[in-house]
Amino acid sequence: MFHGANISDALLIIAGVILLPVLLTVALTSCARVFDWFSTATDRYISISIACEHCGAPFAFKGRDCKSCGRPISEGHLRRYKLRMLTVSSWMLAILSLILGNFLAVLILLVLGLLFWGCERRNARITRDSGNQRTEA
Repeated sequence: MFHGANISDALLIIAGVILLPVLLTVALTSCARVFDWFSTATDRYISISIACEHCGAPFAFKGRDCKSCGRPISEGHLRRYKLRMLTVSSWMLAILSLILGNFLAVLILLVLGLLFWGCERRNARITRDSGNQRTEA
């Protein structure tokens, strides 16, 4: 016999379709907040060893200006700082995942950290080489 779909099954399907994007948004937002928290903790408690290119003070910025001298920070310097923050944060998350016992996440985060580190080194080399061309010209 053919059983028609009753109203409760239809409402359940509609609720599932509506709830799926909401759950995905909540999951992505919470992951972004955890990553932001790790970035803040890394910035405050771990020495990043990047200094301002103008005054030499430890790297801290407000907007796009240095907090100590007030001069604008160059895009290359800011990009290198962000890549260093991503590297250290991914390694901190890898340690946390190792403590929790999720070895696949540890492997993914370590590879991601190495990728960010390689991008930072490449970016620093490109910036250094472009600076040498300006001084030679």
